[in-house]
Amino acid sequence: MNYTKRCKKENLDASPLMSPNEPRADYVYFCGDIAVVVEEVNGRSRLKDVYKLENTVKRLLDRGRYRTIVAVLHHKKADTAVVKELAKRKQESKRKPVKYETATCDEGLKQLLRGRYGVEI
Repeated sequence: MNYTKRCKKENLDASPLMSPNEPRADYVYFCGDIAVVVEEVNGRSRLKDVYKLENTVKRLLDRGRYRTIVAVLHHKKADTAVVKELAKRKQESKRKPVKYETATCDEGLKQLLRGRYGVEI
């Protein structure tokens, strides 16, 4: 598989993509026609983290530039409600351009993106 070698990382705190008052993920990797939205959580993730991902995904869908949007919750441990919500979203997104994933470490995130989506970050 050929990997997309050039991904541009954009911190959403300093991005014109989202307003400062809007709940948003931490950053996005732009990799050609694939966008990878990442919400970093130190410790246990909460439902608000899933909603941050969802809000950012909606903004990217409005732009209409991406074949696939991968929304990743990058955390050490998930709250039970988060596990259920992500399972529901994964099931709903099977045939849609938005895919929900989780990763528990940096290497796991890189392997997930490389293996499933052909993206090298």
